Amino acid sequence: MKKRPLQLTAALVQLFFAAATGAVDSQTTRRVSEAVESAAVDALPRTAFFATDAAIARGEPGTLIRSEEFGGYDLPADVRATRILYRSRSELDHEAVASAVVIVPTRAAPPGGWPVLIWAHGVTGVAQTCAPSLSKSLGPGTQSLVKEGLSRGFAVVAVDYAGLGAGSQHEYLWKMANAKDIIFAAPAARAAQPQLASSWVAMGYSEGGQAVWGVAEAMATLHDPSYRGAVALAPTVDTETLLPRVGAIPGQSFYPVYAAFGIKAVYPNFDTHSILLPAAVNAYPRLTGQECRLVGSALFDPVKLPAVLDARWTAAPLVQKLFTENQVGRKPIAGPMLVAGADGDDTIPAQFLAARVKALCATGAVVDYQVYPGDHESMLVTSFSDQVSWIMDRFQGRTSAGNCK
Repeated sequence: MKKRPLQLTAALVQLFFAAATGAVDSQTTRRVSEAVESAAVDALPRTAFFATDAAIARGEPGTLIRSEEFGGYDLPADVRATRILYRSRSELDHEAVASAVVIVPTRAAPPGGWPVLIWAHGVTGVAQTCAPSLSKSLGPGTQSLVKEGLSRGFAVVAVDYAGLGAGSQHEYLWKMANAKDIIFAAPAARAAQPQLASSWVAMGYSEGGQAVWGVAEAMATLHDPSYRGAVALAPTVDTETLLPRVGAIPGQSFYPVYAAFGIKAVYPNFDTHSILLPAAVNAYPRLTGQECRLVGSALFDPVKLPAVLDARWTAAPLVQKLFTENQVGRKPIAGPMLVAGADGDDTIPAQFLAARVKALCATGAVVDYQVYPGDHESMLVTSFSDQVSWIMDRFQGRTSAGNCK
């Protein structure tokens, strides 16, 4: 991919923020340029494989639309990656199309097939090009899980969520929309790769952690006998306090822009200008249509939250709907769930997560809640051994008693 000239990057930064923040220093311009170039190195083109229309979306959720083997990911030589497009459902239960990547060992499958870990990624962005399937690395965390699956004997299905890669608009932070994309990936992946077993576990991080919590809630009514449990890693909870708290962290003030986009994706009549201020309004088209999280963080590094978000933003009825519809811990779940937090996580503080787990335990759920050393990102590493052990216990049919008190 051709590098974007530094002068063009500087012009973009000025266009976005000059009116709200004044002159932008050379350090910010350099940081944005480095982020753009880093993203370009990992990016893959969005090909005709991902193209969809209303006719393609029609049909039973979980049915496979098409698949293709793809060798362009940075994965071990002894696995095979297959891209899939499949039918899903939106937050409001409209027809939707989602994409994912199915990764299986090339060696012969065990009797009954490879058990499946469905991986739900954290925030990558909201533009179609921000799909993990459109990056050589397949997004943070995927490669480690693939290597572990190769060693221990399971397949990995890395979901994009509808609107990332394929589909229309990503319904960011809408728990059940993303949960459906995870649930319906399971039968679609088996249709594309018959050597997969029926048993599956859902695991997600941050945004994906919220989504797999939604999977566990959905299973209380769906009763899928193949479902073995969920792992929620630093899951998004308490959106009303989360967005302003995270937005106050340097380089993170762009998250309310994503939230506004997510609301509008579900409710097209929502006026994003009703909660966003000029700095965010200026950046909105590019931040939601072209650039992903890494570039968004660099662009917004000099921008403080009061320049992004109207102080009265929580009064908007659809903002309140975002809060209430996507809270976790209030509904019963099916199957066991491992919930993991971090003692130094400023994004999802352990005390907020503990309160949601306590509420979930009160419903009679089987929950194993653990807190690990580190921050929001490093906890993926410090909890990794326990993640995999818990998943293997589920695949091997061991029961979990949880640790609710």
